[in-house]
Amino acid sequence: MGFASGRRFGGTGCSWTPRGHSVNEGRTILIIEDDPFLLFTLSAYLEDSGFTCLRAADGEAGLEAFAAHRPDLVVTDLRMPGLDGLEVVASLLREAPGFPVIVLSGASDMATAKQALDLGARLCLAKPVADLAVFENTLRDMLPRQVPQGPGGTRLLGE
Repeated sequence: MGFASGRRFGGTGCSWTPRGHSVNEGRTILIIEDDPFLLFTLSAYLEDSGFTCLRAADGEAGLEAFAAHRPDLVVTDLRMPGLDGLEVVASLLREAPGFPVIVLSGASDMATAKQALDLGARLCLAKPVADLAVFENTLRDMLPRQVPQGPGGTRLLGE
């Protein structure tokens, strides 16, 4: 019995992974959020779920982290001092067209959220994030799929 139950219930059903491994292992998410509590909460939950998280407290630091580390997905707040989320989305997608970017928006930011989607963000999620398991599943669904290739690593589905 070399497997541990890793059941997570939600939109994607339940799954299992070999003991010591995570379906999220090796995946990196950059979170750009100026609220330190939310930044910590989201990143801590995702790290506990097997992701590697990069944290940035503002848009400029987020763009620097993106350039230096090339994460698999970016989650950015829309309203931040300095470089706001719209500028972050536009800059990221100029540099990496089609890259998966998710924006976080308060209820009063729906017009701005629509602008972010028009710029190419894949999804807008409402703040506050009410269910972290649903948040994790949503992010996982937005990531490019990987399948084992054998001892040499992984490849993207469709390659």
